[in-house]
Amino acid sequence: MKRFFLLPLAAFLSALASEAMADAGVSITFNNKSQYDIAEINLSPVKQQDWGDNQLTEALKAGASFTLNSIPANKYDVQFVDEDDDKCVLSDVKIATNETVDITDADLVGCQAQTEKDIDEEDEGDME
Repeated sequence: MKRFFLLPLAAFLSALASEAMADAGVSITFNNKSQYDIAEINLSPVKQQDWGDNQLTEALKAGASFTLNSIPANKYDVQFVDEDDDKCVLSDVKIATNETVDITDADLVGCQAQTEKDIDEEDEGDME
């Protein structure tokens, strides 16, 4: 009889622990492996471009890391702004567990070009 009681109790406690961990949020670490300083990191709900506050308290220097804690697990657009005010948007980033993102020169250059193209296409659509 005790076994039948313990199994549902164990399942309940496991679910409760998972929910508590989800409420606490997850963390994401950004490793700046580029040669550029990152001035801002902003998050937005996917496709809303409602950029929140800059998550950095100071520039993320080349070679440095920054960890953002207690983020609700979700999908986000992530915007990086470099020292020259160039913007790079990574769209639809799923943050479900503690994550690590390496930022490289190639990532920033490619992403910046795509972001500029997307902005130009949006501006053309607004003119029509």
